[in-house]
Amino acid sequence: MMHDFHCYPFLKVLSPLIITLKEYQKKIKTLW
Repeated sequence: MMHDFHCYPFLKVLSPLIITLKEYQKKIKTLW
């Protein structure tokens, strides 16, 4: 329970990062 609570802010930050990465990959695929 405590571990989950500690990981939550990290996940909150990681989530948009992954979305940005996926969008970036799409742009790279269109470029190539």
